[in-house]
Amino acid sequence: MNEPARKILYTHAEYLEQERASPTKHEFLNGEIFAMAGGTPEHARLSASVIAELRAQLRGRPCAVYASDLRVRVQATGLSTYPDVSVVCGRLERDIEDNDAALNPIVLVEVGLPRPARAGPARRAGVTVRRRGCRALGG
Repeated sequence: MNEPARKILYTHAEYLEQERASPTKHEFLNGEIFAMAGGTPEHARLSASVIAELRAQLRGRPCAVYASDLRVRVQATGLSTYPDVSVVCGRLERDIEDNDAALNPIVLVEVGLPRPARAGPARRAGVTVRRRGCRALGG
């Protein structure tokens, strides 16, 4: 009789070690590491449009808009991910365990395309768009 496959779980430190050595980006949630899919021209265009609009809305405010190269650690869920767009107002707070990860974005944006297969762990964790301190965006 065959045994069921066992899920390999990693610590956050093991994830960071692998992430630093990898040429591709990965997300981390609940001990699992997920490779992130490559983008499409449509995804890149939509992400750039969101960045441009947010930068225009935040002009003159102490906020910075970041593209998908910024790793974000959501301490409440344990998620480490690269949102398509992030906004940090005030000083960027870095994770003590991961100096390359931001802890305090007020907005995380995942650009959605009409293909459920693209949903990574961030979407499965319910982090499609998360906002804190919405008054910072005005409106």
